[in-house]
Amino acid sequence: MIKKLITYLPFNRMSEIETYFRKNIDNLKTENNIVYVDNVFNPAQLEILKKNYDYVEIRGGNWNDRNLCFLQIIEDSINNPEDILVVDSDNVLNPNFQEIDETLINKGYAFYNVADLSWETGKIDKRSKKIDSFIVNNHRIDVYAYKIYGIWREIFFIGPKQAVRLSPDLLKRINRQALLDLKKALNKIDIRLRNYISDETSIGFVYYYSGIKYIPWIVGTEHIYHSSSPLTDKDTFRMLRAITLAKLAKELFGHGYNRIYWFYFRYKLAYIARSVSIMLKP
Repeated sequence: MIKKLITYLPFNRMSEIETYFRKNIDNLKTENNIVYVDNVFNPAQLEILKKNYDYVEIRGGNWNDRNLCFLQIIEDSINNPEDILVVDSDNVLNPNFQEIDETLINKGYAFYNVADLSWETGKIDKRSKKIDSFIVNNHRIDVYAYKIYGIWREIFFIGPKQAVRLSPDLLKRINRQALLDLKKALNKIDIRLRNYISDETSIGFVYYYSGIKYIPWIVGTEHIYHSSSPLTDKDTFRMLRAITLAKLAKELFGHGYNRIYWFYFRYKLAYIARSVSIMLKP
């Protein structure tokens, strides 16, 4: 049973606490509910948050990207291990989610990810395979396993993720040194570039070097897409993303993470290819 519910968002999206997170609290009936709010650098911001959202615990910080924020959530959870669900702020969970979670735990899935409804009718990723199925309130829940490590696409990636189930068993397995090294590497990247790195990549790296190669996932949430940061130039985005990932890899050299060298080469090559493509564009 999920005892602690967590979400995370930037200060400018605080309205999602009431719009979506409160619905999830009412659904799961969790007593311990925490919101990590990024881009909080002034005490007055904390006052606004605590005044308007007094039914949750607010943890403000100025991480300046979702990766460092999520790694902080994992670190805090390691120090206080419980049955935790971390849900993206723009999601509304399945109304039967506690029952779904109980069934998964009883079947031995101590941790898993939750994908949105688009995966229910869409084509399943090639890195996923169906491993189980069960019925909750006349609705079939399929369980898939996603391979965290890739060869070319997404060398470290935890797969479909709108929510992440953390458990005491999982948190005991987390490689704290890998978590620390990744935080240090991210902090060496300019804050304007860090958000080109998905938190699925960061979590995938930590899981992989904690000995986790596959992660179960289910469909169990509705993702309400926001439009606060629309993508207007895909080519430039891909170029900047590639050089940022290459920079991240380089910062992790010499720490015993052997796959990071291939990670670096793959994204350095992608950066060069994207740059040439942009230069030759009419």
